[in-house]
Amino acid sequence: MAGLLNDTLNSTPVLVILVLVIVWRLSAAFRRKSVLESLPVPSGAEFVWGHEKQVFMNEPGQAYRKWKSELGLTYRIKAAFGAPDILVLSDPVSIAYILQKKIYDYHHSRVVRPRVARLLGKGLGWVEGEAEHKRMRRLVRETLRLYPGLPYIERVATVPDSIPLGEPVKLSNGEVVSQIPVLPGQVVVIPCIAIHRMDSVWEDPDVFRPERWLKDLPASEKLCSGWANTLAFSDGPRNCVGYRLAIFQYKVILTYLLERFKFEDAGMDITLKIASSLQAWVKDRPELGGCLPVNVDLL
Repeated sequence: MAGLLNDTLNSTPVLVILVLVIVWRLSAAFRRKSVLESLPVPSGAEFVWGHEKQVFMNEPGQAYRKWKSELGLTYRIKAAFGAPDILVLSDPVSIAYILQKKIYDYHHSRVVRPRVARLLGKGLGWVEGEAEHKRMRRLVRETLRLYPGLPYIERVATVPDSIPLGEPVKLSNGEVVSQIPVLPGQVVVIPCIAIHRMDSVWEDPDVFRPERWLKDLPASEKLCSGWANTLAFSDGPRNCVGYRLAIFQYKVILTYLLERFKFEDAGMDITLKIASSLQAWVKDRPELGGCLPVNVDLL
């Protein structure tokens, strides 16, 4: 009997430590969940589709821009079919954290649309004199700012983590937080096309103005650190490995076309849709598929 009592007393510290660890883990999990559930959320979620129908039925980025102006850089949206809420980040600090520092902890989402196929080419070495192609460089930067091939980036957390925020966010309970705890499986969306057109960063964000790149850019803390301060090719060690080749080829093709042809607006109402990538469609003519009708004359 005495031996049993001694064994019980000896094992008590171990049991206490085990209980404390379990309680700490449970409280941490609850904390992560409660912070996420207390983030601002847009109104108008549908029972079946959540907010995702608004994302894909409107022009790419339109819904995210509206929500950003109402809720700030960090918020959550309701996913379709009752899936867990989606964390939406437009905060440059958070984006750099996920795409640069924690690239192995945030994998590509299985539901994200297929990436844009990058064209291959050769014989482009002569284009590398960046100083000699300033006008073309501005043209390409402005085009990809307005129309990135991949409008959204999706990542899924694989480990428990806390995402830092550059701009603190106010929760529904009044608490102000500067980081968002997440659990494995949490889907994070980075709305590139909406970030590229933020009124708080870019003057006349919807206007095609290549000359904006001649002036001083907005403050660095408001910009992303990817190519040309955009997310056109993602960012960090896992950005598009062929982005330099893609840019050079873009310049070559564009130069040859503009030297030989004259392009004029065909007068059709054009809208944008996501169909494996960002594509132009003729409004009210879906049978044409992705296309951009223009009038072309030889020079």
